[in-house]
Amino acid sequence: MRRLAHRVPLAGPTFEALQRLISGAEDLVHRLGHLYVYRSAQSLRKDHFAWELRRENGVEIDEFDADELRQLEPAFRATMSAACSCARTDTPRTR
Repeated sequence: MRRLAHRVPLAGPTFEALQRLISGAEDLVHRLGHLYVYRSAQSLRKDHFAWELRRENGVEIDEFDADELRQLEPAFRATMSAACSCARTDTPRTR
């Protein structure tokens, strides 16, 4: 593993460590993941190193081509042509 290996033990258990703090406000946190959308497959390839670092450090990643992206999220019509998603990351819910 590369440079991020020492950070995994710090970031990995974050959600579990915050459980007591968010007691009563669990609906403000969701664990659905992140979707990173690119205008071109070439743009996605430029981020290859960053995606490989995530994979090497245990992040589950799915890649989508243009057709798969539009099936996943129809709002991304013809302007976006590639995407990656990181499964199960914890982020504040925005409404």
